[in-house]
Amino acid sequence: MILIIVYAVFAAALNAGSTAMQRLASGQREAKELFTRRLALIITRHPLFLWGLTLQIGAVILQALALNQGPLIVVQPIMTLDLAFLFLIMKFKLGRQTPTTNWLSVMAIILSLGALYFVADPISGHKPYHFIPWLVIVCVYLVAITVLSVLARYVGSHKKRTVMIAIVTSCAYAMTAGLAKLVFIQLHVHGAGYVLANWPFYALLTNLILSIYLMQNAYAAGPLSISQPILESLSPTLSVVLGLSIFGDSIKHSALNIIGELICSGFLLWGIITLAESKEIYSYTKRTS
Repeated sequence: MILIIVYAVFAAALNAGSTAMQRLASGQREAKELFTRRLALIITRHPLFLWGLTLQIGAVILQALALNQGPLIVVQPIMTLDLAFLFLIMKFKLGRQTPTTNWLSVMAIILSLGALYFVADPISGHKPYHFIPWLVIVCVYLVAITVLSVLARYVGSHKKRTVMIAIVTSCAYAMTAGLAKLVFIQLHVHGAGYVLANWPFYALLTNLILSIYLMQNAYAAGPLSISQPILESLSPTLSVVLGLSIFGDSIKHSALNIIGELICSGFLLWGIITLAESKEIYSYTKRTS
C-alpha cells in the first residue's frame, strides 16, 4: 500500500508541473478557437507544451504503476494533491507572502485525504469483467462529452464555458483511469496476448489522447481558479463510482462511517475550492490570460 501511495503522490506532483506549463502554453482563448485544429497547432508548437507533456507522460506512467497495484478508490483521490503541489510551485515562483488560509487549505486537503482513507478503509474488489455494463458506460460517456463539448462553443459566458469543458475533461480522465485499471486486470489474468486482442487497450490509448486534448481546451477556456476545483473533485469522484460499481471495490458504510466520510469529503472540497481561489493561482492564471 505504501508503494501505491508513493507512486500516486509523485504522479500528482508531476501533474502540477504539467498544469503550470501547459496553462502557460495555452493562455486564454475565445470560444470560437476551442476544439479547433488551429488551437491544437498553436499549443503544440509552444515549447512549454512539450515540457508540460513530458511531465504529464511521467505522471501517467506513475499513475499506471499505482493502478497496477491498487484500486481506483485508493489511487484516484490522491491525485487531488496536485492542486497543493501547484500552489507550492506558484508560491515559490511568485515569492509573495501567503495568507494563513491558503496553508490551512493545503493542510485540509492532506489531512482530509488521510482521514477519509482511515474512515472508509477502502478494499480492492474482484468483480469479473462483463461487456454490457462497460458498453453502457462508454456510450453514456461519449454522448455526454460530445453534447457538452458542442454546447461549450456556443456559451457566451467564459465562466460557464470553462465549467462545461472542465466537466467534460473530468469525465475523460475518470474514464482513462477506469480503462487503465481494466487493462491491468486483463493483463494479470489473461496475459499480454489477450490485452492486445481486445478493445479496452485501444480504447485506453484513444481516450488518453482525447483526455490530453480536452485538458488543453479546459486550460484555454478560462482561469484555473474555475476549472481546477471541478477537475480535482469530479474526476476522483467519478473514478470512485467506477471502482465501487464496476470493479467491486468497497468502503465501510455503517452510519458512523458514512457521516465521517461526508465530513472528510466536505473538508477536502473546502480545501480544494479555497486553494483554487488563492492569489497565487488566481494571479498566475490572470497573467496567462
